[in-house]
Amino acid sequence: STADTGEVLETWQPWAENVRAAIEPITGRERWADSQVLATSDALIRIRYRPGVTERMRVRHVQEVSGSPQVVAYFAIDAVIHVQTRGRELHLACTRYAAEGFRRGRST
Repeated sequence: STADTGEVLETWQPWAENVRAAIEPITGRERWADSQVLATSDALIRIRYRPGVTERMRVRHVQEVSGSPQVVAYFAIDAVIHVQTRGRELHLACTRYAAEGFRRGRST
């Protein structure tokens, strides 16, 4: 879509919701061991295998805390890693961003 000024606006559409995941920080050792994939990533998200996940997507993680407002984190997917688990699991190397309307630092 475009704004009144003619600027192209990027909008996000939900692709999959309520996906169970494990979100883990990536350590310096993991970055060094697999520098091609994890050099700029700061989180590894593990999900059940789901065809169609790409680096052009992002993850929106909503953490509900009892008695508090929701905490929402956004992750840009840097790499989709197909793990040797007989097609049961995907690992997503991601960079965390604070705001919903973030712009990626590199062209996609």
